[in-house]
Amino acid sequence: MNKSNNTVFISGSSAGIGLEIAKQFLSLGNKVIINGRNKDRLDSALSHLKNAVAIQGDLSIESERLRIASELTKGYPDVNVIVNNAGEAYTYSLATSGNAYANALKEINTNYLAIIHFTELMLPHLMQKSQSAVVNVTSIVGLIPSAGVPTYSASKSALHFYTQSLRASLVNTNVKVFSDPQM
Repeated sequence: MNKSNNTVFISGSSAGIGLEIAKQFLSLGNKVIINGRNKDRLDSALSHLKNAVAIQGDLSIESERLRIASELTKGYPDVNVIVNNAGEAYTYSLATSGNAYANALKEINTNYLAIIHFTELMLPHLMQKSQSAVVNVTSIVGLIPSAGVPTYSASKSALHFYTQSLRASLVNTNVKVFSDPQM
């Protein structure tokens, strides 16, 4: 997969790791489309990203995923890389919080189920490209769980194994699948 001359969509890229990923892709000569929930944060991020554009929306909401996938394929037909970076994490103790279920619902939805659905929505488009990629941002806590972020760890573990399965499923196609950590 070429590292330049791509059109890259990065979810959760108005700050943090996602913003840094956007900067790296731009520095390699790619077109970049950033995404985030908050318009003010997106506008701030765009002020640091020369020539990037933004699509505001919350990928944890099904109707927003559908809208964003449609906007990408129609408004940016050259998109050939998606980086699934958006995530949610809550710090708490399973022994004392009483919020494990509520936290897990949010984390599993955002960090796992929404990514599966968004990838599924974008895959027909990506398969039409001569070369394309899906990049899922996982976490070391998906491999070595942390008691401080227990259900986040579980969601990233699920994403790690989904990514491996997706990679194996697409091995003979033009769609490459990556994750970090790559194991």
